[in-house]
Amino acid sequence: MPCHQCKFVGKPQTLTHVFANHQIEPDTLTVHQDRGAPMTANNFIALLAVLKIDVSHSRPRVSNDNPFSEAHFKTLKTQPDYPARFNDIQHARSWCGEFFDWYNDQHQHSGLNGHIPADVFYGRAEAVTTIKQAALDDAYRRHPERFVNGTPRAKAPPKVVSINPLPTSVVSLPSPMGNAEIQSDAKPTPRSRSVARVQFQRTSRHPTSEVEKLH
Repeated sequence: MPCHQCKFVGKPQTLTHVFANHQIEPDTLTVHQDRGAPMTANNFIALLAVLKIDVSHSRPRVSNDNPFSEAHFKTLKTQPDYPARFNDIQHARSWCGEFFDWYNDQHQHSGLNGHIPADVFYGRAEAVTTIKQAALDDAYRRHPERFVNGTPRAKAPPKVVSINPLPTSVVSLPSPMGNAEIQSDAKPTPRSRSVARVQFQRTSRHPTSEVEKLH
């Protein structure tokens, strides 16, 4: 794909337009991205701060920290009509535009339990699930012998989707506070300004572990 595509996606004007077009409230969005030059540029990071968008970057040299983008790229490149080579930037934009329209408005996404991304994004998934359930109920009434596992249930999209979710014991401190010991190093380490160490007391089945949290 031509390198112009990367520059086009990384334009600050593009993000500002998307932010305003979808009326995204401040402090409600996190943008996760790799550590490419456009995504770590100072002007781009500053723009995210102005728009009050939280920034999340993949860990250095960890290829699977952005699995959804990687999976999306695989879907794009495995399309039957994906060109072996784009003729020019106009060809690339035209083909990608048609692909994204299909992906957003027609593609029944396996990660969304068969729902279309646009239906989930615009809040139509609940109504679509109701329609699917009505169709399944009708089919079950007419041909119950076809459903060997009993009454079918239409699946809704997952409520929470996470990238490398942290265990609950790391996200929140145990209660009461006496069960946790928090230590802060007085001197900054070479890689960070401070290091907070949280040590949890657990049952005999699970040895005590120490979690380091860099700031």
